[in-house]
Amino acid sequence: MRCRACGAETLEALGSFPAAPIEGFPLSGAVDLVACGSCGFLHNVVPATNDYSRYYREFNKHRVRQPDARALDLAYFNACLDALCSVGTPATVLDYGSGDGLLAELCLARGVGRVDRFDVHLPYPQGPYQAIFTAHTFEHVVDVQGDFERLCGLLDRDGLLLFAVPDAQAYGEHDCGPFGWLDLEHINHFTPPALLALFERNGLRVEHMQRGARQVRPHLAYPEIRVLARRRAVAAGPLPALRNYLRRSAADFERLRAQCTAFADASRFDQVFLWGCGITAQRLSHAGLPSRVRLCDADPRLHGLRIGDRVIESPEVVENRAGVGVFVAAVNQVAIAAAVRRAKPRVEVALCPH
Repeated sequence: MRCRACGAETLEALGSFPAAPIEGFPLSGAVDLVACGSCGFLHNVVPATNDYSRYYREFNKHRVRQPDARALDLAYFNACLDALCSVGTPATVLDYGSGDGLLAELCLARGVGRVDRFDVHLPYPQGPYQAIFTAHTFEHVVDVQGDFERLCGLLDRDGLLLFAVPDAQAYGEHDCGPFGWLDLEHINHFTPPALLALFERNGLRVEHMQRGARQVRPHLAYPEIRVLARRRAVAAGPLPALRNYLRRSAADFERLRAQCTAFADASRFDQVFLWGCGITAQRLSHAGLPSRVRLCDADPRLHGLRIGDRVIESPEVVENRAGVGVFVAAVNQVAIAAAVRRAKPRVEVALCPH
């Protein structure tokens, strides 16, 4: 068994809290709590017989809220939207785990251009969104990392995520009866460190974290962690960077080949040499050099060998007289060009690249 948040196998059993199930109910009465030694995340072991899709379609008590609870929701959602809109009203918002749609109504009243809703009975949204709101949803999902990663993928570049869940670190500060916070719906239990690790793994920068309580009934408050985070701008990875290098190199090589050809074709030269027979000279030879170009290299091991139909010669063949041109194609080309100019001042030298 692995941690549902980070995938680690370092799980510690914290206890089993059984209860007799209701006949025909889609969830069993068992709650087995484990803690991840790697990221600190807490979750219930989900029995294979549990059918959460059916439960939230048929038994979800949050789908329709009573007037007193709806008034509390109104105040809560407005406070959340104050935080979400503190840097400007987003043009597109996703309400993820939207319940009865109250948040969507409030967003539109604040001037949001488009608000999409997602819940178990609705098709999955496409995105991207400038802002996503999800409150007290992720304590219910089975695949925490998978669903969170998918949710983050709906965020626009630099998009904001407002994320709220019960605060397991504060369960003991709020009375909900013996083991009351370990119910059959809340299968995930977040602490601030585990939540920060989840955001960090998924490329989100936490801009604000608030710990407090959400009043869900006149007589009941949930200990809550509320986080406002922003999707980090993704730097170019290795493959895009390499592609950019290859595109730039292709353009540079075409300019180089044109320069070398123009230098070799100049009528003022009686003899033309390409000095240096490394990879640049080999590529130039493959691309096609004027037939009058001869090859030379200072490495005696190469003398007498061929690139195509051209023999690699010793630099001594370069004559110290006017009408001789040398195009240097070597890593240390500046030093070579300086040495040639000193030794053979009448020879015209050009560098590669120019």
